[in-house]
Formats: sequence, structure tokens, C-alpha cells
Amino acid sequence: MPVQLRGRKKLSPEHDLLLACARSRLGPEHLARVRKASRKGIDWDILWSLARAHGVGYFVGNHLCGANAITNGNPKPTGSSPWTLPPRVRQQIQHDLWQETAHALILRDQQLRLNAELNGAGIPVLWLKGLILADRLYGQYEARHCGDLDLLADPSDISRLEELLAQLGFERFRPSEAGTEFHPMAAHHTTWSARVLPDWQLIVEVHHRLSGPASCQPTAADLLHRSRLISFHGQDFCMPSLEDELLILCLHAHHHQYALLRCLMDVGEFVGRFRDQIDWPELLARARRYRCLGRLGAALEITDALLGLENSDEVLDQVPALTPRQRWAIRSLPMVMLLDPRTQENDLRQAQLALLMDSWADAVRMLSPRVFPSGEYVRSLCPTSWRGIPGLARLYYYLHSAGQLLRSGSVGFLVRTR
Repeated sequence: MPVQLRGRKKLSPEHDLLLACARSRLGPEHLARVRKASRKGIDWDILWSLARAHGVGYFVGNHLCGANAITNGNPKPTGSSPWTLPPRVRQQIQHDLWQETAHALILRDQQLRLNAELNGAGIPVLWLKGLILADRLYGQYEARHCGDLDLLADPSDISRLEELLAQLGFERFRPSEAGTEFHPMAAHHTTWSARVLPDWQLIVEVHHRLSGPASCQPTAADLLHRSRLISFHGQDFCMPSLEDELLILCLHAHHHQYALLRCLMDVGEFVGRFRDQIDWPELLARARRYRCLGRLGAALEITDALLGLENSDEVLDQVPALTPRQRWAIRSLPMVMLLDPRTQENDLRQAQLALLMDSWADAVRMLSPRVFPSGEYVRSLCPTSWRGIPGLARLYYYLHSAGQLLRSGSVGFLVRTR
């Protein structure tokens, strides 16, 4: 039985319209939802802020401004829409999407350059998500908001890869906030940056594994072994197999606590685009082998509950039912919280969603970096004067975490009070 998320009746018109537009094509039922939400009155500034925060601004902007009203960030004359946008809002959308397109052009050129350098150096890497995924799913590489470039390499190749990045002018990224880079749940990658414009830095995330416990995911070697070449603007890029790619998208949605519509939209559109090409028995066999069956099923069910999966009954019937523990973990999620992208860092929900792991032992593995972090991490957080006193850095960490938990309980939501 499909999961029913809590609080659908508490959604604002902005939320309803956002969910209707977070897709590549609007069907009659989606148009009806947009009209219904518009009649209730929309705070367009709140809606556009939500759309951009969720990484689905391209789709919301295009749908609201009329079919083909914005192509490559430029307005096109079209027939009237069934709703009226204030001129100021329309101009803001067109301006922001133009900037997104300009950013995507720069990112594309840098990715082509980096891929050529990696191929020339003989360093095998797997490109994750990003512009190539957008090009395959939506036919427009700028359609999917991308803030950086993500690549995965075998741990044995990481040192060579990082040496190459240094030669190309990249530097290891050191954030201004102490401890951010060494967050215990983000130990699966390093971050590198290079200034390519006076006001813009290119960020490259170098992954040696996916997020989550190393024992509960496919290894980089396995993913590389099953990879395939995809042509993108005249170059061959190494991308995951279809089955691995869907699994990675589902794990990525879990990593962001299902609070980023871009991640859920990727899952839904990927299933709709490649459903008949995916080897579902093989996908489920891999999910069992890598102990991530619960996260796969949860991502599909939450995507269906929020956005709707194409042929959802057929798709969900192929995936084993979630256990009572796993079903409770997502049924108790309020929809309003899922639609607030700021709750991606909510520690209480992170603990709740750890119950989606395939066993209690794996749930403990998921949370253990937060509960028992490395000494390097706790020392990076505490004041310098405390670091030499045995045990004091760890005590500071637990007090710091407790304060975060208390603050997360009172987090506000980006919704209008009615």
C-alpha cells in the first residue's frame, strides 16, 4: 500500500503550486492544480524563493510564464497563460533563469575541460548527476540546477586525481566555518575550488565513495566496472549504469533527507524516462547486496506521494514492501517539513530517517559518525585553548550538538501564515 504522508491539508497554495510545477511537462491534472492554487491567492515571492531553494526554478519558471515562454533564459512571445503573473515577478523569473543559463554554460565548459584532462592523464572517474543527467532527462543541460561538479574515483586513484587538480589551479576548499568540511556525515568526499571568474568559484567534489556507511552502498570499483560511456558535447563521459544511476539518485535523496525537490524530481523523471530499460530484478539484487533496499523503496514511495510516479502501481509493485519500522520512519514525516529545504540539516530527522536502513545494525552505522565522531573532527570544532585537554574537545562537541538539536526543534518554515 503506498505511503501516505502527513499534513497534506496544511499545505499552503504556494506549496500546492510548487508540487504541481516540479516536473518537465504539465498534464491536465497539473494545470488544474495550478489554476486552483492560483485562485486561492499566491505570494509569488515566497513561491519563487521556494522553487529556487529546491533547485526546480527552471521548471516552475517555464510553466508559470507559459509554454516555451523562456528558452535558454530568454523570453519568447506566447499566448496568454491561464494565470496572471505580476510583471515584476515575470521579470525576476526571466532574470534569474538567464543567470542560471549563464552559470550552466560556464560549468559545462569547465566540465569538458576537466574531463579531457582526466582522460589525457588516464585517471578513470565516474561523473555523478549534474549537467549530463539534465541533458539526458530533460533535453536541456541547464534545466537541472547544478552548483558544482561531482565525480567518483577509486580510492587508489584519489591522490593522482588531486595532484592533477592542483596542477590545474584548484585548491583544497577550506570553509570559513570551523568543522564544516569535516562534518562526520560528509566524510565521503573532499572539496576543491578554482576561481574561474572574478566573482565565481568552480567547486569540484571528489568522492571516493557515496554518502552513508561504506558497508551499505556499492563500492567505487563496482560502479566503475559497470559504467558506460555517454556522449556529451563531443566528448565521452563515464556514467553509471541505469540501475546504478537510479540507486545513486535514491541514496542522494536520502542524503538530503528528502527535503530537496530536485532530488525527488530526478528520481521520478528518471523512472519515467528509463523505466522500460531498467533491469528491475538486477536493480533489486544490487540493492539487497549493498544493503540499501529500504532507501531505494522509500525514495520511490516519497517521490510518488509528493510528485507522482508515472505508472506508479507497476513500479512500486516491483519493489519489496517497506518493513513496519521503515514505513513508520516516512509516514510520520509532515509534508510541510519535507518542503522546507532548510530542514536538510535537522539532526532529529536524520536519526528518524536512519531507520530506513535495512537493519538496526546499519541504522547504528548510519548514526555512529554523529554519536562517536573522530578526534580530528571534534578538535576542529572546539576553541583552540581546549584542544590540549583530554576529553574536553569531545565534551564540547556533545554540548554543541545538543544546542543544535534544541535549535532545530524550533526551526521556522518558509510558508505564509494564514
